[in-house]
Amino acid sequence: MKRVAPTPAPSYYEASIAPKRPPRARLRGEVDVDVAICGGGISGISAALHLAERGLRVAVLEGGTVGSGASGRSGGQILNGFSASQPALEARYGLYKAQQLYALSLEAVQLVRDRVARHAIACDFMEGAITLAMKPRHLADFRAEAARMAEHYDQSNLEVWDVDQTRAAVRSPLYCGGLYDPTGCHLHPLNYTLGLARAAEAAGAMIYEESRVTAWASGTRPMLATAEGRVRAKEIIFCGNAYLGRLVKDLWPLIMPVASCIIATEPLGDRLKDCLSRPLSACDANIVLDYFRPTGDGRLLFGGLANYSGREPRDIIKALRPRLHRAFPQIADAKIEFGWGGLIDITPRREPQMGQLEQGVWFAHGYSGHGLALATLSGALLAEGICDRSDRLALLESLPRPAFPGGRFRTATLITGMLAMRLKDAL
Repeated sequence: MKRVAPTPAPSYYEASIAPKRPPRARLRGEVDVDVAICGGGISGISAALHLAERGLRVAVLEGGTVGSGASGRSGGQILNGFSASQPALEARYGLYKAQQLYALSLEAVQLVRDRVARHAIACDFMEGAITLAMKPRHLADFRAEAARMAEHYDQSNLEVWDVDQTRAAVRSPLYCGGLYDPTGCHLHPLNYTLGLARAAEAAGAMIYEESRVTAWASGTRPMLATAEGRVRAKEIIFCGNAYLGRLVKDLWPLIMPVASCIIATEPLGDRLKDCLSRPLSACDANIVLDYFRPTGDGRLLFGGLANYSGREPRDIIKALRPRLHRAFPQIADAKIEFGWGGLIDITPRREPQMGQLEQGVWFAHGYSGHGLALATLSGALLAEGICDRSDRLALLESLPRPAFPGGRFRTATLITGMLAMRLKDAL
């Protein structure tokens, strides 16, 4: 896979892998399988796992190491819904289809839970997620959302917290309320991805690392090629997301790479309770938002700085530290031990895209910040689509796939839009 970013900085996740990565070979020579997959993140590994469990012979080609892209560098949040809001989905497709799509997102979160439990994946799985109000209009939006979800989506478990409830859990002067979702959760995304990979290999899948796909072919005998070998298959799947670059010309216009950055403090011990009295995954309600959560070893992870140019700041720790200290001045003296970034992909409508490009060629991408759960589900749905008829995949495949406007100037167009969103956040 062609990279579209410099070699990323080491992450806290990479430093806390457990158990250690097993050695995996590069692809050399020719291999024949039923399904060949480009991309060793959650989408590709989940597809490999579900296909191998159905008895198919599967090979995964990863340009780096398993989870070295967004799957192993993300915030680790597992969230219901899509990045597109339910009112937006209702306006585009009607209430019934919006309800079907939301139900799929709930299934995605549950599938993560099930896989963690089934394969005993040690990934610091924790319960609870909250969206935080930074101004009164956010709190009004939360009340309307909770009412809508209870009335139309049978989701009566969302709780709107006032300022006192919120600050009892999230001990920050920034937030005046919250929308708490007890079904949201979070985990160590790299250990989760590696756990799925071990399960896929145990089921019979082959995973090749440092095996970047440089060419491919469709037709009667689809093929993925690397510098040192090729895999011939009956079906091929592209799961490279923002790291796929222009390898597949029909996919490149549909997504944009967005850089997001995270820092991790030193282990805080009892001081973590001075920030979070509960192990919540949290984000603010701004369009261009910040997010944070605790880790299994007592650190605070804090992320944000979404950059629609796809570029990271030169010094991630220096760039994010003031935002962390603004939220939690009580740990201003804590050492920040890690700072890293990575690319997520977004679509114009912030809706995931998946299905067939042509006969024998499948893809999944565009999770737009909700990738951990949706990528896990996409692997299951692609396996269903290849092996059987899948009404659930057909639902997602029916969504339009608009390209980003602007052609070769699309990045500049998107940056202009980002600036407009930042202005709206400031109001």
